[in-house]
Amino acid sequence: MSYVLGWKTRSNVYIAADSVTTTAPIPVSVQSNFGERQICESGTSVAERALKIVVDGDLAIGLCGDFGRARELAGSVFQSYKRHREPEIAMREMIASNGPFPMHHAAQLVVAWRGGPCPRLFSFNHDQRGTLREFGDGEGVPLGSIRAMHKSMTQDLFKRLFVVESEGSAAYLTAALGVLQSFGIHDYLIDDGVGGVFTGLSVSRDAISWQPDLLYLIDEPGKDIWSAVATCVRDHHLIVNSTITNEPRVYATSVTSEYDLAQWSNQWARFAQSYIKNKQFDFVVLLGLKRWVVVVIEMRRATDSKMVRFNVDSASKDGVAWFELNTEMITMLRQSFQNPEPDARDFRFGFIPFEGR
Repeated sequence: MSYVLGWKTRSNVYIAADSVTTTAPIPVSVQSNFGERQICESGTSVAERALKIVVDGDLAIGLCGDFGRARELAGSVFQSYKRHREPEIAMREMIASNGPFPMHHAAQLVVAWRGGPCPRLFSFNHDQRGTLREFGDGEGVPLGSIRAMHKSMTQDLFKRLFVVESEGSAAYLTAALGVLQSFGIHDYLIDDGVGGVFTGLSVSRDAISWQPDLLYLIDEPGKDIWSAVATCVRDHHLIVNSTITNEPRVYATSVTSEYDLAQWSNQWARFAQSYIKNKQFDFVVLLGLKRWVVVVIEMRRATDSKMVRFNVDSASKDGVAWFELNTEMITMLRQSFQNPEPDARDFRFGFIPFEGR
């Protein structure tokens, strides 16, 4: 299954998605980039292996449910849009040529359109009846097999992080991805077909922008050096480098037959090997394991700030020795993790604007 969601603010539309798919082939890796165990049993495997957002021209589409069928439907929307140049007409043409509903192989879409006077957000088949729905400001749609508790937290996400958008759409999207990524840190979701790296994009009236370059640091109790996962998108490829798996990975999804996925993935795999050593990220996201705390630090691709300093020794053999959090920052975080513990689901979020040295 999947977890794909879209939501709309006054000025932007956002789409975010996990990277796990359920198929027959055995996973090539034993764990996700965030350390979740991949599943292979009874001829079915659940593993982190796909980018579930596709972009073409003015449209960005999140894929949910039957992955192959969702790709076909997205391709149909793209083709119709090229003829009509109107998103709602393109969606309705796709529906007319893909009924009747409910579908035998259930697939769902979240569709974002770039254009004026403001971007638009649609969902398709959210109710398994082939329904097309458009959303207004402050509305969102979660699709997939995520647990009810996390769906509730996602709805709270739209409200709780709204103030962060004043820092820009990139900061707001980063905050949302950090919260979504924390779900798998605290709960094992692979059994539900959800997990792996979350990625996303923002859509304004003028542009479709993939997520910023992010570095996740996971605060594991008892460890002074934290595990790190770096993610970025280049040329519609999700590139991930993790100190948990100690290998770079590249994910991409195409809805056209002309796309040579193997060639492009090999090309970006070489970039992925050096990406995490570049030490230049737009944001650093701190995920607490002991307490449900997410802290986003704006870096603006600086190699050090008042909060985070990156080790300049690129020859170091220690894969996680190239960053340090200053003492004041660590103290602040540790205090937020201390007992007495509140309810295990108490959620805390913090955003720290860029602070150069």
